[in-house]
Amino acid sequence: MRTNNKIWIKALVLGVIIAFGYSCTDDFSDLNKKPSTYADASINQLFVNVINSTYFNNSYFYYQSSNVRSGAQYTVSTSGASSSASLSSNTYHFDRLYDAYKYCEQIRSMLPEDDKVRKSITHITQGLLGLRAVKEYGDIPYSEAGKARVGGTLFPKYDQTSEILSTINAELKTAVADIESNINGKSFDPDYDYMYQGDATKWAKLGNVIRLEIALTLANKDQALAKQICTEVASSSIGIFDSVDDEYKLDIGKPMSNSANSLPYSGGGDNFTGTINMQIINMMKANGDPRLAIFALPSSLSDKGIKYLENVLQTGENEEVKAQIEALFAIVDTTKKENPVLVKGNVPEWRFIGGSPFVFDESSDEYSALYKTYHYLDWDGDEPSSQSGRLVFSGVNKKIMNPDYNGTTALSEYFEEQNKDEEAGQFVLPVVPYSYMSLLLSQLDYLNIWDNPKGKDYAEWYEEGVEASIRMYDYIAINHKTNPYNWKRTEAELNGAISDYLSSQDVKLTGTGDWEKICLQQYLNCFHLEELGADHVMRTGFPAQNSTIISWAERPDKVARRSAIDRPNAEEDEANWLEAMQRQNFTPGVDDNITLNKERIWYDLQAPDFGKGDINK
Repeated sequence: MRTNNKIWIKALVLGVIIAFGYSCTDDFSDLNKKPSTYADASINQLFVNVINSTYFNNSYFYYQSSNVRSGAQYTVSTSGASSSASLSSNTYHFDRLYDAYKYCEQIRSMLPEDDKVRKSITHITQGLLGLRAVKEYGDIPYSEAGKARVGGTLFPKYDQTSEILSTINAELKTAVADIESNINGKSFDPDYDYMYQGDATKWAKLGNVIRLEIALTLANKDQALAKQICTEVASSSIGIFDSVDDEYKLDIGKPMSNSANSLPYSGGGDNFTGTINMQIINMMKANGDPRLAIFALPSSLSDKGIKYLENVLQTGENEEVKAQIEALFAIVDTTKKENPVLVKGNVPEWRFIGGSPFVFDESSDEYSALYKTYHYLDWDGDEPSSQSGRLVFSGVNKKIMNPDYNGTTALSEYFEEQNKDEEAGQFVLPVVPYSYMSLLLSQLDYLNIWDNPKGKDYAEWYEEGVEASIRMYDYIAINHKTNPYNWKRTEAELNGAISDYLSSQDVKLTGTGDWEKICLQQYLNCFHLEELGADHVMRTGFPAQNSTIISWAERPDKVARRSAIDRPNAEEDEANWLEAMQRQNFTPGVDDNITLNKERIWYDLQAPDFGKGDINK
């Protein structure tokens, strides 16, 4: 069900009015010290601000997204000579968590005592944000957070990670139970609840799915509690997502104007950049992954470069270059306008899709993915040169995050020409997708934590998750007009592609190496949700260094395992912050990756090192 974009814009504008005056970089004490900046707003309008905090914002794309993707080895940065692949200075989750908390607390203080449903929904959104934040920062303010306006402290304590996870789980359990027992209770106005249109049942299902994510988070630390959570979720009468119709998804329709500014995070999606890791591209090509042409743009070689490489392939005059090309690139036959295909051999017109190698700067203290000059190819006279020019390797397709609006695209000039008269795309963003839940359940069942109350084993959840992931990206492609080759597969073609992919060597479960395949498919599934992908990489150790499917590049010791929290300004806040740092054996104020790689959050203490996932598990 698509949300009417006029309703979304109306709700968003009202939310922005309420939020005006809050800085995204203020620390928690500053937010609490400004109660007068609260608008005299309705409950529904305040709830818009809560929802706005549950998905990416412009600041995230500008300051953090590229680093998160590089740290998870999804992409190699194209911004300058090198780019830090650290998660160390990310404040996105910390900021948005407390922005949402104060609104949740204000909403609950305005509601009658017996208004169980709306109070429960605020706890579910708060739990979603709290889980994301605690997994990134460790001990944070939670139990006392956001309560200054309703009689709480300006300087909340930092709760321990284990306590926060337990508290969030308990709050979600109560929230779901309250919705179950008050199923006909008043929900938020559908015109303002632009995620679920006032459907409390779907909010409750989201609460149960978040609990399953908590269970998997605890898998390396407390399997008994993880199993208890799964048992309780399985007994819930509302249950979990039954289909993609239940997933937590932003779906606003067409942008209101011919401008990126009409999108939820303005033009931030234009910073969804980089060239895609060669390991990912090679795996997708080798196994016929239907998502390949959605993830990756063709290289932007000039016509002269294309003709040169085409001649090399046809004549074989330069065997070394020919071998490199054939090893790195798939050839796309774009003459089949209705259904372009990846082919090998000579075709009249084609473009390349090829991944970029990860190369690390050994002399740097930072873990840097270098964007080398050999990523470019141009001509000096009639001879190829690597000094400057067009990208040889395939970049990320920005339109996964930014739909085409009235012909403005993120594609090369060639494809802009082909698509220039296309109608504007529809904007969709799966935030907690059905595919993510399905693959999460496959992991939980493989680890004997989930007891299959729906009668599906890990292999069935795996296949369902992979298929749902392919269909999700196809759905994004169709709505965003994302696919570079501008086609829409028929249902029969998509079904055939999914079946072939599930039967391919590196995807099909055989009873040997199944754990790695499950983990790698969740890794690919989170390509557009790299924050979830980065956490998945850290928790599982996949991709693994010794993998024959997708391998982890060298120097995993230079990837941060936690993000640093800025030193608070207020003296009282600083004291609480220092206590939390010392309690966790963290170095206060540190922001270098090697140190942050060694300092693990409580739930991460027993997780494998980066690149050390057990391929024989």
